[in-house]
Amino acid sequence: MVFLDAIPLSSVPLKADIMTPHYGEYYQNKEKPKAPGDWISPVPIPFLAVKEDTTFHFAIVTRQQISEANEESKKVCRWLKDALEWIGAGAKTAVGYGRMSCDEAAQKRCEDEWREQKQKAKDAKKRDAEVAKASPIEREILEILAKKPDKGMPDHTVIINQVKSGRWEGKEKVEVARWLKRKMEEEKRWKPNTKAKKPDKDRDYQNTLLIMKWLQGE
Repeated sequence: MVFLDAIPLSSVPLKADIMTPHYGEYYQNKEKPKAPGDWISPVPIPFLAVKEDTTFHFAIVTRQQISEANEESKKVCRWLKDALEWIGAGAKTAVGYGRMSCDEAAQKRCEDEWREQKQKAKDAKKRDAEVAKASPIEREILEILAKKPDKGMPDHTVIINQVKSGRWEGKEKVEVARWLKRKMEEEKRWKPNTKAKKPDKDRDYQNTLLIMKWLQGE
């Protein structure tokens, strides 16, 4: 196992603390008195400490990418959690420093972010594969979709707006229309007919009619 550095999830707030050794003179003086006592003056020593409720991210990676290693890493994570809760890490653990407990909300956020990053990497790999076997027009479409500012906007809507703006003409426009038809069919939005009382309000129907015109070279 490889233990990575613990990383704070936000800026680290500090606080002033103080420790007061009572018998410093006894330990530092070579000619020590027979015993430490109340006649030795305590010496306050101020220092900075990390405030409570500061969240750190701990991570462990395995040296071997095998299924058994995954089970071992889960076991080690449990041991680390117990050690931080019951023993602590660093100096002054006897007075409570370095004791930690699991921040379940932060852990869930980290897990969600990790899943999101993993999905993004998967989508990027899929997109790269699509680009590699795509035609020049399809590559251009995929590049536009990869850079779209509104990630919630449907892909076909983005490309329809690009066609309306005059980005493609002639044969290229027909090829884009073919792509739009396939995309809307995949998304179950291709709608040559409608039962809506107000057809002009049925967006999928209107988009389908528009693309059908483009397919005919209009």
